[in-house]
Amino acid sequence: MSKKAILIMKIKYLFVIFTVAILCLLSFQGIWLYNTYQLKLEEVKSRLNILLIESVNSELDHRFANLQKNVTSGNDSSGVLSFEFNEISDDENYANIISQQSVFLQNALLFYNLPFNIALLDSIYSTILSEANINVNFMLTYKDSSEIIETIGKPDNIDYRTIEVPIVSNNHVYADVKIDPPVVFQQMFGILIASLLMLLILLAILAYQTRYIFTQHRLNRLRENFTHALTHDMRTPLGTIYNVINQLKGGKLDVNPTTREKFCDIANGQVLNLQALVEQILTIAYIEQRELTLNKKPINLEEMISRLTDKFMVKGGKNIKFDTSFALNGEIVYADPLYFENAISNLIDNAIKYSEDSVTVCIECVSNQKMIFVKVRDNGLGISAIDQGKIFERFERGAAVKNKKTSGFGLGLNYVRKVIEAHGGIVALSSKPGEGSEFVIGIPIVVTLIK
Repeated sequence: MSKKAILIMKIKYLFVIFTVAILCLLSFQGIWLYNTYQLKLEEVKSRLNILLIESVNSELDHRFANLQKNVTSGNDSSGVLSFEFNEISDDENYANIISQQSVFLQNALLFYNLPFNIALLDSIYSTILSEANINVNFMLTYKDSSEIIETIGKPDNIDYRTIEVPIVSNNHVYADVKIDPPVVFQQMFGILIASLLMLLILLAILAYQTRYIFTQHRLNRLRENFTHALTHDMRTPLGTIYNVINQLKGGKLDVNPTTREKFCDIANGQVLNLQALVEQILTIAYIEQRELTLNKKPINLEEMISRLTDKFMVKGGKNIKFDTSFALNGEIVYADPLYFENAISNLIDNAIKYSEDSVTVCIECVSNQKMIFVKVRDNGLGISAIDQGKIFERFERGAAVKNKKTSGFGLGLNYVRKVIEAHGGIVALSSKPGEGSEFVIGIPIVVTLIK
């Protein structure tokens, strides 16, 4: 089985594990929230009972206060009945919620023509529920042992009926309540927030772990690609240099000075290639760690482009044609000569390397009032839209390039971007697969030649 097939299988397994983990997490979370909802619903029902009892006793207090006003004469209040209500907890037996004193007061109030007032109870119950942050619709029913005496309110639907609270004799009052889910959710607001935060944290952890796994795989792949490219690209020049040194050491080239000079030039060229490669790697590593130090100087762009085209024409290897044009209007580039020339050289090298056996490289230098642009266009393999989004990253190379098995480290365009951005410039790319690519470098104008 190929490495690619193994990778695809691993990704599928990872996706399945991640999906199962998410589903399990959501299931456990849902079960926990459902059970919490049921507990809170029971708490709301219990509160409805307790608050109804409190409301009945508050209604009794209001009528008892009116009785005091009726029977009290002047400022002498001795002999006036007193009533004290102790709050009832839900642990008490509802059958004994009305004390003997309350029964006596209910009958006394009835005797003084102050009967139970269901409208007053409705107002008190509504107020107490609102203060308890329980916003429900309810209907109060006042009944005796055989029939309904009076009702007030009318909810759309009934979810729960409270306990029957005794009033006097065999009369009772109860409430039919419509408990909407938002009422329960409001009671468990803190729990919902904590649950949501916990879910988000767990999802973030899973996402981080997944991203970490993919990042590790990507780094491993890049390391393998870099090691392979480094071994491949350095083996030939090092072998060439080694052979030339052995020939010189053995004295075999002494008899033919022309051949010796040619071999020395070849070895020297390979050393320069290795030096440029090492310099490129070190520059990128340096930029990653700290800001690049630039030694900016005025650059004659026409001379620099001419020097680069001559160098690549001498290297040969392909049928290369250069087409250059300059419309700078007297503007000159103010940049670091070494880094800037290497950046342009990388673009030209890519244009030649990632093309067919015959390539035309168009280099156009133009300027506007703010920037000087260097455009390098080729008729090569082109870059897909997907690859264009990542082609400037380290060790990244387009799919077409990989398929062609062209040597390289995937550092050239990353070097170009970092160098140009260090100059305060921009890099842009326009490309279509099979139609070539155009890279545009923009450098801010600093110096203007006076004509």
